[in-house]
Amino acid sequence: MFGIYPAGILWVRRFISAINAAEIRERLVNKASFTAGTLIEPFGKGRGAVIASHQGFLVMVETDLKDTDIIVVPDVQLQNLLWSMNSGFSSQWSDREIKLLTGHSGWDDLLQDSNRKLAFISNMVEQAIDGRLLKPQSSESQQHIESFTEEPWIPADYDNLVLITEGGGSPCVH
Repeated sequence: MFGIYPAGILWVRRFISAINAAEIRERLVNKASFTAGTLIEPFGKGRGAVIASHQGFLVMVETDLKDTDIIVVPDVQLQNLLWSMNSGFSSQWSDREIKLLTGHSGWDDLLQDSNRKLAFISNMVEQAIDGRLLKPQSSESQQHIESFTEEPWIPADYDNLVLITEGGGSPCVH
């Protein structure tokens, strides 16, 4: 059975699956661009083995791929930060340190983004379990290709810049 994780029960989402973990991993990797896990046990023996990861969150199963009990939890680094917050030690981390470690501007930003990601990734796992996970159609790449067929955008003062630099003058004024 899974253990208690440093960040606490609020940061764990549990799923029961009718299909095995290997199939769930395959769906997540092939249809949702998750990274395949190698069954490492980042929280210690018997506390879950990673089958996939995405955006700093782990999808874990009990030690073998035959089990159907799946959880989603933050990775070890985020677990430890959340433990600090939950244990009253958040003041030990400055906003600058949070920014360097996570890319977030502070605790509020980190918590909001982590909540959003946990919900999103849990939804993807649920869809994978239910067989509803579809590979997204790449409309963004189609829009990107179409954008190159339009006339290029040129700033209004482009002609003046070209004249200044071709004439040997400098556009800089001291």
